Amino acid sequence: MLIFVIGMAEMVLSTLWARYVQDKSIAGSTSVTMIHVFVWYYVLRTFIDQIDNIMIVVAYALGCGVGNVIAIVIGEYSEKDLIRKRRPKKQTKPRESGVTIPAVQQFQAYESH
Repeated sequence: MLIFVIGMAEMVLSTLWARYVQDKSIAGSTSVTMIHVFVWYYVLRTFIDQIDNIMIVVAYALGCGVGNVIAIVIGEYSEKDLIRKRRPKKQTKPRESGVTIPAVQQFQAYESH
């Protein structure tokens, strides 16, 4: 079960790493890379210790798949939220009290005799 959760976490980390690289964030991508190395160390050690247990690989693969879905959903939500925050708010003109708008004169047509 733990290897399933580790697979999910790895996919979320991979997506986060890609976003940091795209944004050219040195600190973000470096810190995620370092965490990712420790995750891979655990995964490799687990695989080597239980090399004959195919269920470990299946659980890890399923975890990676679920983590991919989670990362995409979080990414879509954060993109929509970011777009919503960047969208300019509609500004209404403040009404001035006591100011009147001059009326338009009405012209009437008169027949001349």
